[in-house]
Amino acid sequence: MNYSIIKVTDKKLEVEFYDIQARLYRDDLNWIRPLDVEIKRIFDPKKNKILPYYKIAERL
Repeated sequence: MNYSIIKVTDKKLEVEFYDIQARLYRDDLNWIRPLDVEIKRIFDPKKNKILPYYKIAERL
């Protein structure tokens, strides 16, 4: 599987971005998929108060 880093510019790419974990771990029987809302909350600087990263960085 080949991967590249690209900017998410539309809804289709956003869906693919949030679904990448399911594709990466699909063969791991011990992996439990987190809820989509939880994953989206991680990348939302207004909702993610745990990671101090968002205090000094900006998303592209």
